[in-house]
Amino acid sequence: MEVPYKEAKTITALNVQAPVGSFALDKTPFHFETCRERFAKSWNSKTLGLFFKTDSGAGSNVAAFMLKTELVLQEKSHTQFAPTNWDDILWIEPVKFWMKCSMRRSLFTILIRAGLAYRPEQDNYEDALFRQKYLADTPAAIKRFLYGYTNYVGPPPSGSSTLETGGWRTVFYDKDSRFVKEALKAPRKKPCVVGYDLPDALWV
Repeated sequence: MEVPYKEAKTITALNVQAPVGSFALDKTPFHFETCRERFAKSWNSKTLGLFFKTDSGAGSNVAAFMLKTELVLQEKSHTQFAPTNWDDILWIEPVKFWMKCSMRRSLFTILIRAGLAYRPEQDNYEDALFRQKYLADTPAAIKRFLYGYTNYVGPPPSGSSTLETGGWRTVFYDKDSRFVKEALKAPRKKPCVVGYDLPDALWV
């Protein structure tokens, strides 16, 4: 399946220098944010999309990684992407699935960073996934989420007016499988996964 690409988006700001993995909204003044927790306070379920800083020409790797993630989740709608007039800046429009709650939005920003290490020709999906520190720190949670248990019912996000400290990594870091299973539940239609009859498995 091909990655959905939209018409190229133009950035008119002159200063777009930022580290790889930074985020920006389509607004004036244009500003890249390097901290995910601060960025989390600037976008919500009504945000159309975001700019993401990549390595030069690497936007297609991020797009392919997210498409594969959504296929694993069996999502029918897929995040859309557009090139920009800078070859190291990608425009991303997340589908509603990712925008429904702050925890999914938090995970989304981690996943697109993980996509920087993805190489479609090698299909190193799992390697790219766990090369990202925040996912390597929360293996039980990301595995359960990818099994289809995507309904977050855990503690609400916490933090200040400018910093969200209750995102994905904070909530799931160093938590046991019991906490993970209580915090991530199946949507209305429970996913069908081989091994569902194992009582201690993360996919139950």
